[in-house]
Amino acid sequence: MRSLIVAGVLVVSGVAHADRTTVIDVGMTFGALDKGFDATREEKPLVGPRVTLGFEGPLVAMPDHPGYNFAGALVPELVLGSYVYDDHAEGYIGVGLRADLQMGQREQGLLRVSARGALYLVGRALVIGDTRDPMYEVGFGEYLTRFRTRERVGFELTFVDRPSDHGSVDGSAGGFLGLYIGR
Repeated sequence: MRSLIVAGVLVVSGVAHADRTTVIDVGMTFGALDKGFDATREEKPLVGPRVTLGFEGPLVAMPDHPGYNFAGALVPELVLGSYVYDDHAEGYIGVGLRADLQMGQREQGLLRVSARGALYLVGRALVIGDTRDPMYEVGFGEYLTRFRTRERVGFELTFVDRPSDHGSVDGSAGGFLGLYIGR
C-alpha cells in the first residue's frame, strides 16, 4: 500500500505541465480521531499545519453580463502536513483527487454580488508517522477566489480513517475542519 501512495505522489507531480497552474494552499486542521470502543485508548487530536499543492486548469470565466457560469474540473493534489500532540508530532504526505464544481456569478442576488469560487469533493491517500501507517481522507469543501487571480480562502470538512494505528490491530477514525488560504 505504501508503495502505491509513493507511486501516486510521483504520478501526480508529473501532471503539473504547461496547461495547469500549481496552487499552494496553506492552512490548519482542527479535529480528532475517535478512541472507538476501547475506553483505555485516548482520543488523538488532529490539529496541525497543512500545505496542499493543487494542479489546476483554468478557472471558470466570469460572465460578460449579469448571470452565472459553471464548470467542472478534476484537480490532482499533493498534501504535506503534521498533527501535533502533547508530547510529539507526526508528519504525513499523500496524494489526492479533488472534483470541483466551479461557479462564477456577476451581479446576482438581492445585493447584486459578483463572486467566483467552487464547491468540491476530495479523496486522499496518505502515509503518516514513523511507522508509515496508511491513512485515508474523504471530504467536501468550498473556496472563494478573487476575480482575476487564483488567490483564495476556503474551508474543508473531512472524514479520516487510519486503519492500522501504529501497527496495532485496532484502527481509528475521526474528522477535522480545515481552514486555508491559497495562491
